[in-house]
Amino acid sequence: AFDIPILLMHFFLSLSKNKILCLSVPYSRGWSAKVDGEPVEIQRGNYMFMAIPLKAGYHEIELGIALMLFSIIPREFPLGISFKLMP
Repeated sequence: AFDIPILLMHFFLSLSKNKILCLSVPYSRGWSAKVDGEPVEIQRGNYMFMAIPLKAGYHEIELGIALMLFSIIPREFPLGISFKLMP
């Protein structure tokens, strides 16, 4: 799913029960996600953010978007992301 240059976020989570990963990134097209190396659908969470349902266990999460979508943002602009696990 990541065949073109991308901005990639890569992290690991360990969950004791099923949760929904809600990211503070507005839900929009262009993003791709993988959980444990398998492509997954990004859902809409809290009406406007990206969310990914996760099962209990240890997971490797990858999120990516084509860099060309960010070409209008100056390099000096800080790009950050945060996330919250919801029951």
